[in-house]
Amino acid sequence: MMENLEKILRQRKIPFDRHGNRVRCFPHVINIAVKTGLSYATKLAAIPAHQVDEDEALESDLVATARKLVTFCRASGGRRDDFRDVVIEMKEELLRKKQETGELEAGLNEVHYLIDRVVVLLRDVETRWSSIFLMIDRLLELYPAVEKFVKAQPNCDVHLFSNIELQVLADIREYLYAFHAVQEIASAEKTPTLSMVLPLYEDLIGLLQDMKAPKHLQNLEHLIDASLGKIQEYMGKSRKSRIHVLAMGMSYCFITQNFKCLICLITSHKPDCQTFLD
Repeated sequence: MMENLEKILRQRKIPFDRHGNRVRCFPHVINIAVKTGLSYATKLAAIPAHQVDEDEALESDLVATARKLVTFCRASGGRRDDFRDVVIEMKEELLRKKQETGELEAGLNEVHYLIDRVVVLLRDVETRWSSIFLMIDRLLELYPAVEKFVKAQPNCDVHLFSNIELQVLADIREYLYAFHAVQEIASAEKTPTLSMVLPLYEDLIGLLQDMKAPKHLQNLEHLIDASLGKIQEYMGKSRKSRIHVLAMGMSYCFITQNFKCLICLITSHKPDCQTFLD
């Protein structure tokens, strides 16, 4: 497409470079980074002895197991209704216990609020950003109801998570939340601009690197490294684009309110602002 656009514009004597003006879609890059990381979930390197349980949990492909659980609970209208009844029952039981212990003084309105707030599991969708995160997040929130519902089904061979698997799945959720968070920041803007979106790559890299710290998500280091590699690959491609440099320069100008530099950038004149050059 960019090649054809370059050809059309040059025929009209309009300068245009297909490489220098291409900016890759931010959500697409994030989605690719997520899928790349998750594809390494079961590709394990040597893990220290104290992480053997986490190693085995990852090797079992917890995301696929989560997807099967969600699919099972949502397989038909009747099953969805039965699962909803289990959720309602457990929510009301929790509310009664809180009332008995004096933790909550509530009436009927609060009961309805708890019922309506979360009653369904979410499927992940290939074309929907953050859908894997949202699926896992909701599954973890409703897992006590999922476990009770599955155990009540006759002749059911669906795998339920062990405690260690739930811990690792919660770690995967935290890993995915970093990507979800930066996309939420971008989508919160009515008209997100490059000067706002491009620095989010750096923020995301910082978040992921922090996750690799000891006693954090060290067991997911291979996933994080795979995602980091993919983000840095696309950042390298973006930095070759002149529009990337212009966007980052404009970001600096707006932040510092140095509009003289902004005029220089737009008109392709050399900025005489030493701070900008630094």
